[in-house]
Amino acid sequence: LLIAIAFAFVPASFVSFLVKEREVNAKHQQLISGVSILAYWLSTFAWDVCNYIIPCACSIAVVYFFQVQQLIAHGAFPATALLFFGYGTSVAASTYVMSYFFKSHSAAQNVVLVINLLVFLLLIVSSVMSAIESTCEANQVRGCLAGCFVLAALTSLLGGAIVCLWQVLSYFFKLLPGFALGSGLLHLATIDLLPFVSTDCGKIPFAQAVKRKFTPFDPEVAGTDLWYLAVLTVVYLGIAISIELAKAWTRPASTAAGQSQKPSITCGSSSGGSSSSSGGSSSSSSGGS
Repeated sequence: LLIAIAFAFVPASFVSFLVKEREVNAKHQQLISGVSILAYWLSTFAWDVCNYIIPCACSIAVVYFFQVQQLIAHGAFPATALLFFGYGTSVAASTYVMSYFFKSHSAAQNVVLVINLLVFLLLIVSSVMSAIESTCEANQVRGCLAGCFVLAALTSLLGGAIVCLWQVLSYFFKLLPGFALGSGLLHLATIDLLPFVSTDCGKIPFAQAVKRKFTPFDPEVAGTDLWYLAVLTVVYLGIAISIELAKAWTRPASTAAGQSQKPSITCGSSSGGSSSSSGGSSSSSSGGS
């Protein structure tokens, strides 16, 4: 959890420069100079990932050289490294989407930092909910939305709709890259204890659950979190580019309308000027005669 909290400061540095560029019109200057929207966002993403590789590599090296057994035992080191890297790409893309909500770079930096710190607090609450039998199903990792709605329809008289709604909370929690990182690291660190606690909220007998063997890339360990981080990278980056394209799509209409009004003003002023000049010439000619 302490490692995950330290990584909460990474997206705050990403969003600051993005909003600052828009604040001082540096981004606008690049776009009107011929830089395409796709090139702008992909180059920004590539730069942020390159910057993130430095702390990411240092964190992986610290885990390896100091032999943090919780994150390297049982072949967990590749999963740990992928979690660190996947967090950087996904949190960068999600930060791009959040940057549209801010006009001040300092406010954006502070708010994004607080949000990511609260995400890890949410991770602690989620872990406690999973350990308590009465709220275990509320934080259930398995299941799907379709099955949830079917179960809600069948057990609505028993309040199943409320229970079913809580069963998919973890899916929404993992839409936050910080939660997926913390969840994956937590499961890797407690992989030896998973057979004793993974009874599917009491649905699997304890004697049967303790015989289960888990590997680092299993869905119950870090597999699901890695998939989330990979998919969120593409989805959030696509959303950020789509928002920019939508804004650019509406911009030419207003620009064209403004340009269509300028010729009439120019023509009016020029015709007025020509008429005045012609009037002046005629008066001068008459005066001369």
